Amino acid sequence: MGDREESATFPAQEGELLHDIWLDKMPSQEKKRQDWPPSHEFQLESHRAMDNLFPLDVLSRILHVTVAIVLVGGTVFMRFILMPAAKELPEAEHDQLRQRLLARWKRVVHSGITILLVSGVFNYIQQRPNHAGDTPYHALMGTKMLLALVVFFIASALVGRSAAFEKMRQNRAKWLGLIVLLSALIVGISGFVKVRGAKGKSVEHSQVQQVEKYLTAMRN
Repeated sequence: MGDREESATFPAQEGELLHDIWLDKMPSQEKKRQDWPPSHEFQLESHRAMDNLFPLDVLSRILHVTVAIVLVGGTVFMRFILMPAAKELPEAEHDQLRQRLLARWKRVVHSGITILLVSGVFNYIQQRPNHAGDTPYHALMGTKMLLALVVFFIASALVGRSAAFEKMRQNRAKWLGLIVLLSALIVGISGFVKVRGAKGKSVEHSQVQQVEKYLTAMRN
């Protein structure tokens, strides 16, 4: 087996540093340039891109968490505090309050869903390199996304005016309670995934930094 084939068998997460392996295995600088595995180059470029997007990554996470808190907190407030208290009002005042409330809450729901969708997809894409080959992570994230879509659908139906969902709006307390339950499941999945950490086959960031130094030295 040739030097290239033998050296290519070393995965990115071996205990030895990759640049030391290539220094030992490759006799000439030119051959080192030619034989550097494209997969490692791709992984390095991915990590560079992630570093460049760090400010956007932080902003996306802040927006995602903040909007989720507002939407879930608002739903809990309406279901367990506002609605029971509003029942004590005369029917005319109750209807007037509901109309004014929904007019304002509708804008919050639609804006919040848009932000959650955009930031959620962005956050998932950013985390994919850290969970390569991590099947449980992707299964949990897929479940979380499906639950989120169900929540978005119910929330949109409750603030909308479509006649097809009028029965849902007539039983608003039930559906708001379901949103709270599904949201709790989503939060649980998110917390578990966060604490569990990365279990995939991604390149360790410390190794990437040292390999980058090696590549820079070779190219100069």
